[in-house]
Amino acid sequence: RKALARARNRDVLDRLLRDPHPQVIRNILENPRITEEDVVRLAARRPTYPDVQSEIARSARWGIRPRVRLAIVQNPFTPPSISVPLLPLLVRPELDQVLAAQDVPPIVRSAAIELLGRRPPIPKTGPETKQ
Repeated sequence: RKALARARNRDVLDRLLRDPHPQVIRNILENPRITEEDVVRLAARRPTYPDVQSEIARSARWGIRPRVRLAIVQNPFTPPSISVPLLPLLVRPELDQVLAAQDVPPIVRSAAIELLGRRPPIPKTGPETKQ
């Protein structure tokens, strides 16, 4: 399976995206045929395995993508030890999405609330603030 994760065959890769083995996932994430949409679906899959979420978050190619990080954080099956450290990397609208999600674990929700409270307020722009 680890060797197949380096393959070019799209059907094989689609099946291997469901594999729970961390080395298989690591090889898939390094495969140039994998798209951001594939990784977002993988990160959002429920239920998921902590090792899979960890591999995605640590991936140099995919862990930096905003959509991927948000999918990891919003997945209720992601352990807080993986999702909470990603919260400071989210921008304010993404943190608002995390708070709006109904199934986010309470510890992730409270960390997001605390983080939003420490961020400076957004300056008001518009006709009412111009003088």
